[in-house]
Amino acid sequence: YRNAKDTKNGYVLTSVGPDTDLLSEIGGGPGKGSDNAANPFSTFNDSNNPSRLGDVNERAVIHAIEGTGGLGIFRDNLANYMADLSYDPTNGTLSEGDIIRVGPGIFTHGD
Repeated sequence: YRNAKDTKNGYVLTSVGPDTDLLSEIGGGPGKGSDNAANPFSTFNDSNNPSRLGDVNERAVIHAIEGTGGLGIFRDNLANYMADLSYDPTNGTLSEGDIIRVGPGIFTHGD
C-alpha cells in the first residue's frame, strides 16, 4: 500500500498475485518483477528493481496520481496501464500480473 502524500487524493494497493513474482520466470527470474519495458509503471522501469518484487512500481503510480515526477502525463491512461500489469484470472495461476487497486475510483482489477 502506498498513499498520495502530497495531494492526499489517491492510493495504490497491490499484491503479487498467484505468480508470486519471487519465483516467476516470466518476469525475468527470481525477484525481478515485471519485464514489461513498454509500461511506465512496470517494475522493469524502476531503478530500484529488483528490490521491488511485484509487477507494479507503486511509487510511479503515486507520482502519476499527484502529477509529479514527470509521470502526471500518464494519469488519464493510468487505468489502461494498470490493466496491462494486472493478473488475468482466465490464465490460471501462471498468469503474469498483480492484483491492483488504485483509488479512489481510478482502477480496480485482478481478482
